[in-house]
This record gives sequence, structure tokens and C-alpha cells, in this order.
Amino acid sequence: MPSKVAIHLADAYQMRDKLKRYGVSGGDALALDRSAALEHVRDLRDTFVDLVLANTTDEMDDDHLIEDYAELLDAHRLRVGEREIRADAIVVATGARSVVPPA
Repeated sequence: MPSKVAIHLADAYQMRDKLKRYGVSGGDALALDRSAALEHVRDLRDTFVDLVLANTTDEMDDDHLIEDYAELLDAHRLRVGEREIRADAIVVATGARSVVPPA
């Protein structure tokens, strides 16, 4: 997931302060190009979305692809439109929106 890449990048960049412990010098001179890093994350997101759409929805028929509002009834049932669906597991993936707090 692109969000995991962003978190990994932040962790790796923060590690620069600890590099001396491992015998690596010059870590304090490392710089982060935020624009380039975020562009990389956006590129990964776009690639991920393209792959998901190409591999999951394009070939689905109306029995497998349902576009409507959904209501989670319990751990194994949901209602989508007028249809009730039962499943051993239900994954709710709502997405997220990034927020950059003020400095």
C-alpha cells in the first residue's frame, strides 16, 4: 500500500539520527525532498489503483460487482441496495484522505 511506503520513508529518514550507532557517518547531512517523496507515493498509489481496477472490476459480472450503498448488518451479513449478502468475512475498505497539519 502506498501509505505504508510513506510510513516506511518517514521511518527510514528518521533513522538518520541513529546511523552513528551502526558505524555510518554523515547521516545528519541527509535531506528529504518532500515533493519528490510525495510524488513517488502518488505514483505508487496510481499504479496500485490501476492494477486493482484492471484485475478486479473489469471482468466482474453483475453478480459480483455491486455499486450501491451498503449497510453492515452484523459480522457476517450486509445489505447492498435491496440485496442481503452473507459471507464468512467482510472487509470494509473506506479509503482515507491525507491531512497535513499546520507547522
